[in-house]
Amino acid sequence: MPHSEDRSLDIAAFRHCLIATALEAEGEGVVAALRDSASQPHRNPAGREVRVSLATLWSWLAAYRQGALLALRPKARKDKGQLRGFPAAVLEAALRLRKENIHRSTRTVIDILVRSHVVARGQVARSTLDRHLDRAGYSRKRQGTLAQTTFRRIATQAPFELLVRSS
Repeated sequence: MPHSEDRSLDIAAFRHCLIATALEAEGEGVVAALRDSASQPHRNPAGREVRVSLATLWSWLAAYRQGALLALRPKARKDKGQLRGFPAAVLEAALRLRKENIHRSTRTVIDILVRSHVVARGQVARSTLDRHLDRAGYSRKRQGTLAQTTFRRIATQAPFELLVRSS
C-alpha cells in the first residue's frame, strides 16, 4: 500500500474513533455522544491536538452510514497541482527570468518581477515560487547551481581604499 493510502486510512480510523460511540447510540444518545466528542480535544494521526466541530462530526457520521470506513477518508483536492497562489503569467515570467540566468536566486527573480510591475510586493511567496520552478525543472538544485556563488568579505582600513581610478 502506498504511503498516501496508509495516511488516508489512518485519518479514516481517527474519524471513526470520534464517532464510534454515536454509532452505537440511539435517539438522543447520538446527539450526546457527538457533543461529548466535540467538546474535548483529540490527538490526530499526525500527533497534533485538534478539536472537531459538531457539524463536522455529523457529516462524518452521515458519510460513515452511507459508505462505511472508506467514506471517512479525506477527499482529494480537485485543483491539485494547479496554480492557486498567483496567475500563470507570473510563473511564465519567472521561468523566463530563471532561463535567462540559471544562477539567479528565487528572491532575485521575485525582486525583478516586482520592479517590472508584473506582481505586487508580497503577492508571491518565495517557497511557492520555488515549488513551481522545481516542478517545471528549473530549480537551482535540479540545475546543479545551488550554492555555487562564492562571496568573500574584504576588510579595509579606510573608506574608499579599494576605489579604482580610471586614467
